[in-house]
Amino acid sequence: IKLPLPKGDIAEDLKGYREAAPRLTIGYSGDWGCKDGLLAGADTWLLEVGLGGRRDAVNALAADVAVITTIGLDHQEWLGDSIESIAAEKAGILRAGSPAFYGDAPVPAAILARAAEIGADLRVLGRDFGFAHDATGSWTWFWPGSGGVQRVDGLLAPRHWTPAQFRNATVALATLSRLTPPPELTAAFLNPVLLRSSPPGRFQVVRREHEWILDVAHNPQAAAVLREQLATLAPPTGGPGDVTVVL
Repeated sequence: IKLPLPKGDIAEDLKGYREAAPRLTIGYSGDWGCKDGLLAGADTWLLEVGLGGRRDAVNALAADVAVITTIGLDHQEWLGDSIESIAAEKAGILRAGSPAFYGDAPVPAAILARAAEIGADLRVLGRDFGFAHDATGSWTWFWPGSGGVQRVDGLLAPRHWTPAQFRNATVALATLSRLTPPPELTAAFLNPVLLRSSPPGRFQVVRREHEWILDVAHNPQAAAVLREQLATLAPPTGGPGDVTVVL
């Protein structure tokens, strides 16, 4: 699919980028992997919006649902040097009248302001949906909806999950519940998915002659999460000398 360069603010932003960095190639055409119509017949597209959000090529698509998991300091040379300035860029993926989700707390003021400005149906973790652990080691997802509390009990999680992964899973389930038609949100359906939910490069464990843990954490927020995940590992049997860290 080739998307034409849109008019308006985004086009002006791209022009500014080119003037600031002449050797940087920025375009609004993209190959979405639709070879032979593979994705053309898909029921749902899940697209990750890249750098910033507002200026990213993926944002040219009119998404049915927008999800922002959290805001951290990253790419400050492009997005600004504060959480609020970065949040303002991320909020550019919200759509008027469409559902939007934020999966952390507190919610940056820039996201609240943008949602109110355009009339996006913003739902946030802790206010509109959430999760809780129980005594058995499983967890519960819940959404206090208009027809009573919608909840899924008996959910499982990989042992290396920290609060960050539970927040991400919670906002993902909230998003799924707004699809039309929604998928089956039951523990029996979700648990096999949750237990395999380790994307490559995110605390990816590779066991060969040694055990390797691969993670692409590249900002302070992600590094803190990685540290929490490393703390879930059992101590090495041979002592600290058996642990090697490569940065």
